[in-house]
Amino acid sequence: MTVFQSPLSILYDTHAIPILLHLDGCGACTKSDIYREVGHNANMPRKLESLADSGLIEMEPKGDGRTTMVLLTDMGGRVVKLLRDIEYILSGQ
Repeated sequence: MTVFQSPLSILYDTHAIPILLHLDGCGACTKSDIYREVGHNANMPRKLESLADSGLIEMEPKGDGRTTMVLLTDMGGRVVKLLRDIEYILSGQ
């Protein structure tokens, strides 16, 4: 089986696009908010790390370090804008 690797492959992961769209709608939020609103499974921390490693999101510890804030980077915002454009095109408007 051939696996296609490209910068787009970060978006192939389950929940990657919903996480980005959620962050676009809420701005900065906690990891717990993402788990509650988007989905919670054992792989979510790894998915967030992958999005951070790719430069689409930033994660910043807050307070005593038990809370982590997650926010879109400038690049993540540009990707979300393109996703919203695709959504608009596919909706036929």
